[in-house]
Amino acid sequence: MKEALLPILVQDPVLKNHKRIIEGYKARRDFFLDGPLTDTVAILDFDPVNGELSKGAHFNKGKIVGWFEDDRKRKIRDFSGKEIYTPAFMQASVFATVLKTLDLFYKKKDPRDLSGKSAKSDEKPMNENKVRYGENCLGRPLTWAFNASQLLVIPRAGEMANAYYQRDSHSLQFFYFPSEKRPDKIIFACLSRDIVAHETGHAIIDGIAPHLMDAASPQSLAIHEALADIIAMLVAFTSRELTSQVLDRQNGSIKDVSAISTIAEEFGQACGHRDGLRNLVNQKNLNPADKVNGVRRAEPHELSEVLSGALYKLMVNIHEQLTDELKEQPQYQKRKKPRYSASGFALQKAINRFVRMTFRALDYLPVGCVSFADYGRAMIAADKIAYPNDPKMRGWIREEFQKRSIITNIGDLAPIVKPRRHSLGKVKTAELHASDWVAYEYANAHRGLLGIPARIPFQVHPRLDVTKQYEGDRSARECIFKVSWEQEEANPSYPNLPTRRKVTVGSTAVFDWESGRLLTLLTNARPPEKLADARREIYFTREIHENRKKEYDAQELDRDIFIRELMEQGALRFGAQALGPDGKPLPSVIRGEVVKDVMKLQNTFNYLHIAEVE
Repeated sequence: MKEALLPILVQDPVLKNHKRIIEGYKARRDFFLDGPLTDTVAILDFDPVNGELSKGAHFNKGKIVGWFEDDRKRKIRDFSGKEIYTPAFMQASVFATVLKTLDLFYKKKDPRDLSGKSAKSDEKPMNENKVRYGENCLGRPLTWAFNASQLLVIPRAGEMANAYYQRDSHSLQFFYFPSEKRPDKIIFACLSRDIVAHETGHAIIDGIAPHLMDAASPQSLAIHEALADIIAMLVAFTSRELTSQVLDRQNGSIKDVSAISTIAEEFGQACGHRDGLRNLVNQKNLNPADKVNGVRRAEPHELSEVLSGALYKLMVNIHEQLTDELKEQPQYQKRKKPRYSASGFALQKAINRFVRMTFRALDYLPVGCVSFADYGRAMIAADKIAYPNDPKMRGWIREEFQKRSIITNIGDLAPIVKPRRHSLGKVKTAELHASDWVAYEYANAHRGLLGIPARIPFQVHPRLDVTKQYEGDRSARECIFKVSWEQEEANPSYPNLPTRRKVTVGSTAVFDWESGRLLTLLTNARPPEKLADARREIYFTREIHENRKKEYDAQELDRDIFIRELMEQGALRFGAQALGPDGKPLPSVIRGEVVKDVMKLQNTFNYLHIAEVE
């Protein structure tokens, strides 16, 4: 395992209120080469004039282009404003930011890559060259959603105000453009730490929940966008310079608007926004009567602020509570400002709890079109399994979801299905995990439990073997089991649009690996019309049953509005019209397939970089 000290921007170049522009970041990987590149990330920089591949930043025995101030001090020297616009710095900085973002999902001293070379999740801790994947977040290795080992990163992909992740080319592409206010000023998206972390976040989320790429519901796409902003926030919290400044100015709190809560300041201001592109400190909601903070239900970018705002408030609540608890300890009571002194350590603890709740929920999400409420239920399930004796965080997220009109009442985030005592029985967890045939037979025999309609074909997805850290530093192993199927529903009335469409739905069952006990069961399928049918093998109260039907109807209406808007914008195309000259899907459109007058959408994720700037 090799180590390299890399230069990384503290914050966007537009901000002048930092002591330093550049921080050093120690990255550990199996190897580093010119480009720079490692076995999971490769920088490909193209000359904006002739379009040819530029010379990559030189890596030499731990140094990238000799930017250490002193080899013995192992310290990155600070740069002038002009130096950060050199191609070599852009290459090194974007490389460092991508690696730092990926490392959020590993244990502190466990920066394992996505190449599949490190230890399996059931191995015991070993020396630093063979450490198992960290249980703090997913409890399993990250994987890309594309069939390749490297994520390609293009710092100067062309001229336009955008940046995006593209699965088909397994790349992150960052563009540049002249500022609206100062046409002589060129804005490089690759120099925004927030944007680089955000787009890397999309690649990470796609690897965890690849089904969101084709989801037809606006809230599904908004989950992708909101969590990418949350990942950018988490990367900002890893900056000692930035975090210290925010805590100092806000007396140990993170609740107010700051450089951490504001996403992509320079990019946003250059595009005409007052501050950044978005702010996580907000009151955005789904209440149509709120003319100030209410958002359009069919616009994923606007919707994302509802969820990211709720999640940031959750982060604030966790941090405030932990700070109040820690300040009472003797080592902090001796100091002049006990609460402020405790806030830094409290922040690190808060991030651990927050990450476990928010990103483990992605593994628990059912496959297909999911809503904010589905995601909320997955968050609560993940937190309840890990922290059964500490319900405060679950209470906070219920309250925040209700406040933002995501749900009508707190009970709406109760598990959609509450299984009776159920386990795998005679089926061995290892067999269920390893054998597609055993998994299919189990799902077919338990259609009622999983909500699979009779005589409907279904798909069994690869099972996940995860080892997670729970409350009290205990670890536990889970098997995450997912099935999906397609439901038909009416399409909105629109010229040349098929009368019906198919949407993917499914169920996720989480089993304790050792005992086979069912820990939680979540589904996003429309429940049966009759309560008696829903109660055959699963438990529904009358209120949950009725609210779940209303929730599904609301999502169906959102899909109608979304599809109409896609048609009006010319973004939804069918057949050959959705393909380029090379026969490959166009990255700038959403593709619709029609079979027997039934439509199904693909690549809806493209909307996130078609509709407006990231």
